Amino acid sequence: MKPIVIVNFKAYEQGTGEKAQRLSQICSEFGAWVAVQPTDIRLCAPHATVLGQHVDAEGFGAHTGSVLCEAIKQAGAVGSLINHAEKKMTDEEVGTRVLRLKELGMTSIVCAENLDRAQRLKQYNPDYLALELPELIGGDISIITAQPGIVKQAVELLGKNVLLGAGVSSGADLKQALDEGAAGVLLASAIVSKTDDPQSALRELYSKI
Repeated sequence: MKPIVIVNFKAYEQGTGEKAQRLSQICSEFGAWVAVQPTDIRLCAPHATVLGQHVDAEGFGAHTGSVLCEAIKQAGAVGSLINHAEKKMTDEEVGTRVLRLKELGMTSIVCAENLDRAQRLKQYNPDYLALELPELIGGDISIITAQPGIVKQAVELLGKNVLLGAGVSSGADLKQALDEGAAGVLLASAIVSKTDDPQSALRELYSKI
């Protein structure tokens, strides 16, 4: 089965506007999904499988500033990240957003900062649970290296719809995640902000599977 690899462009300059469009094309060459800012969804959707980085629970109406699930769907997104460490939510807020995405037939990727939180958020039946330790996000040590056994433990507790994130950057990281039963990985800086050659970085990421 093809791994789920999600490249989060965050709000990096290298992943904004026309640069986001080009980077999404590169990611698509490898089959990676991209999570982009709402303003870049229409630019990137013709080239790759696109996720929003955040959504709100409101529907159409007087909700100035809200990011509607309907709006990102119309722009071309297939789903959204929810509760990223840089956009935290309560459990209830996560649940309302998963439900709204489900109502629209969209994919929900719920992020959790530890296994205890992930187990709580599992009750909302998101399509994927992404385990990311906040202290490792953007760093040079991956969650898989920092906590040996974390993948198997996550799969045992949460099921096979688990993604591993935080510090993930290498083909060895992706291979180990897949070998131990995870669905894939979520990463950002290794592809977006820490390299001048994202194509080569992606090639290395996929090199061992």
